[in-house]
Amino acid sequence: MPDLNTEYHWVCESLLWYQERVGSSSNKGEGYNVTCDKGQWDCTCQGFRFRRTCKHVEAAKKKRCAWSAYVHGGEPVEENGERKCPECGGPVTSQGYGV
Repeated sequence: MPDLNTEYHWVCESLLWYQERVGSSSNKGEGYNVTCDKGQWDCTCQGFRFRRTCKHVEAAKKKRCAWSAYVHGGEPVEENGERKCPECGGPVTSQGYGV
């Protein structure tokens, strides 16, 4: 079997870790913590514990950037000496892919 080489590409940090507080539609003023750790979603609501998905996760998925130069192309934007995501302006990091 041939050895894999590792290529590094820029990704938005939201691809690796994302967290958001999503409000409850039934209880005003209440909300749930939604996180995504390397593609694994989690929510603090009761429904997620039983179904492993919920409307709070679906709402957070729509807001998460998840830009990757490997998948979407492009390069980070230079801003004040820092590299930023070209889609959302958030921080970027280098991610290795086996090729």
